[in-house]
Amino acid sequence: STADVGDRSILILACGNDLRQDDGAGLALARQIAAANPRPDPTVDLICVHQMMPELALEVARPEVAAVLFVDTRVVIGSGEGGQNESPGASLTITALEPTSPVGRLGHHVDAQMVLLYARELYAAQVPAWLITVPGYAFDHGEGFSPQVQALLAGADGFIAQVWERVKNPLL
Repeated sequence: STADVGDRSILILACGNDLRQDDGAGLALARQIAAANPRPDPTVDLICVHQMMPELALEVARPEVAAVLFVDTRVVIGSGEGGQNESPGASLTITALEPTSPVGRLGHHVDAQMVLLYARELYAAQVPAWLITVPGYAFDHGEGFSPQVQALLAGADGFIAQVWERVKNPLL
């Protein structure tokens, strides 16, 4: 089965900070994905934010949204930021998402799955969604990306084609 994307839009919600080195890599990749839309229909709506917020559920719930791509940077251990244990050759990833319940989560942290949960529970909206991540290594103040992230973004065309194929056929 394919996603019904005719006359509808793909929402790209990108999270990051362009002034914290690799933290802005998710924003850069999201811009690349939006620019590579293989056809004018569906249209792409790109929203860039510093952090996920409950209010984004309203954007997900818009009737014209056929699918959502959440794009962010994941912290890699060894970057000095206490992230995931990955090799220096870590790659771009795409993972299908489902809304999750907030069991065991307190505080102000909202992630992509929580945004989907809010959209479903508050607005009865449920659309196919994926989390796309870029491994990040440098998060100091400043613009520009680490050499690893620069290389990943420069060579992302094949990955981006796979993303658009998933949007077209969400069962992949």
